[in-house]
Amino acid sequence: MFFEPSPSESELKYSFQLSEWCKRLYLTRGGSAKVARIIPNPINLESFKRAEPKLREQFRDHSTFASSDIVFGRIGQQSEAKWHPLIVETFQRLCNECENYSSF
Repeated sequence: MFFEPSPSESELKYSFQLSEWCKRLYLTRGGSAKVARIIPNPINLESFKRAEPKLREQFRDHSTFASSDIVFGRIGQQSEAKWHPLIVETFQRLCNECENYSSF
């Protein structure tokens, strides 16, 4: 299983983990700190860009979001935690202050 120690742990030179979070789970589950290394899954940020208005409209139509709805999402990236506290705080604020939000 992902970020679980291997049955052949004693034979490993390295056990690669994708993030600090994965390494923490690996160590919590009995993995060796001596062999644990972080090698993040690289993401080419240049391939991400704001979608054209027409594509956003098509997505909203397909997903049944109203044009006035606020859609809140997250794209994973290299970080020490899966969910940065700022993302959670922003979502909580959005829920408290806005009537027309949707999350997925």
